[in-house]
Amino acid sequence: MRIAAALTISAVLGALLTWYVLDGRHNAEILQMQLSHQTALTKEAQDHGKALETIHKDTLRMQKEKDDAIARATQRAQANAVAAAAATAELGRVRNDLSEAKRRLASAPVEALREYADTVSDLYGECEAELTETARAATGHASDVVLFSESWPVDPAK
Repeated sequence: MRIAAALTISAVLGALLTWYVLDGRHNAEILQMQLSHQTALTKEAQDHGKALETIHKDTLRMQKEKDDAIARATQRAQANAVAAAAATAELGRVRNDLSEAKRRLASAPVEALREYADTVSDLYGECEAELTETARAATGHASDVVLFSESWPVDPAK
């Protein structure tokens, strides 16, 4: 009986020791898994932070580019307004000159009229060439605007 009791106690102690060792191993594995998970979460949070920082920098850069483009457009509009005002003033001067020329032509000799007609013809040719070049440039600019508009990326969600 003593031997049976000793064997039972030994078996129980062996089972308890085995259970204790296996429990320690399982706890170590669980701790290792928790540590791996925590490390992965930390790396993911760092990556997310870096991505947010990159997005923020990109947003600031694009905002500055947009603001700079608006400032340049405003400057161009102001310069165009000044040029338009100068052109309007010049047009007024030309109209006055034409009015004066009409008045003088009524009493001008034939030779003066011929010279005037030659000069007007030359001037008309120069104006025609300038107008043709301006129209060509305007058509090119309009084509560029359409190209940029059509090629600009569009968010399909909108």
